Amino acid sequence: YFARLVSNGNFVWAKKVENGNPGPLLHLSTAIDEDENVYTTGSFTGTADFDPGPLICNLSVVETITSVNADMFILKLDSMGNFNWVKHIGDNSSSIHFDESWDIAVDQQGGIYSTGTFTNNIDLAIAGNPVQITSTGKIDIIVLKFGSCTSASIATDGSMLTSTNTGLATYQWLTCSPYAVITGATNKEFTPSSSGSYALVLNQNGCIDTSSCYSYIASGIIDQHANDRLQLFPNPCTKFVHLSSEQWMINASLKITDLSGKLMLEKKNLNGFSVDEDISNLANGVYFVQLKDNQLIKRFKFVKN
Repeated sequence: YFARLVSNGNFVWAKKVENGNPGPLLHLSTAIDEDENVYTTGSFTGTADFDPGPLICNLSVVETITSVNADMFILKLDSMGNFNWVKHIGDNSSSIHFDESWDIAVDQQGGIYSTGTFTNNIDLAIAGNPVQITSTGKIDIIVLKFGSCTSASIATDGSMLTSTNTGLATYQWLTCSPYAVITGATNKEFTPSSSGSYALVLNQNGCIDTSSCYSYIASGIIDQHANDRLQLFPNPCTKFVHLSSEQWMINASLKITDLSGKLMLEKKNLNGFSVDEDISNLANGVYFVQLKDNQLIKRFKFVKN
């Protein structure tokens, strides 16, 4: 487990990394960079989930019938203990091996240094072609240096979220609070269907990094003619919000959310040219209302005074 305390000993957070199979997962050294990110290294056997959060990032050691093998790992967590990435170093064959990483350090440029021991063969490449060395004795010492992994980052043009990373990579978009995978959201660009907080998991050059959560305000229009058909007034409003349509609405639905994406009010099976909604119970502030009629979706931002 990993825990963070402040200087007076008060608790901040604790995280757990688990080995799903019988056998040890040994954490042997930890380093902290200037941004208070946590780097840790050690060895593990079997299959271990290195993401201390609700998502899964399993790494597995190739086992033999007669012995238990061990490989090295280097794990990075952010300053709040959230998973960033993990590196797997070891022999990916079924030959008997026991590889251990004993110590770790980071420099101001993000370089990572590690030292340990290995037996037989070890593959040092985390991506691409193998970089394999063979021990000359029974157990040899190894010293490693890695450059920093590319950090996942997000930008927006107001209508969609986009990874700013370049080069060959795979993508997985998540919702935040709690973290959850968005099924099918695996492109470089992502357009959320509602306001909320979103993050990106970037897998590039053997490194897996999770971006910071990005607060997205859904204000786009799915139908380019929606502005002509739907209107909201008054804005700001106090007790009621009125939405009108040039076309008769059939089984329309209405949702009102706050800035964090929390659902405050929902109505379904609305019919007619207009909708009048009582918002007197809402606290003063900024809200979003979404009106969906057939395949037409319009989102408005309004102020409650």
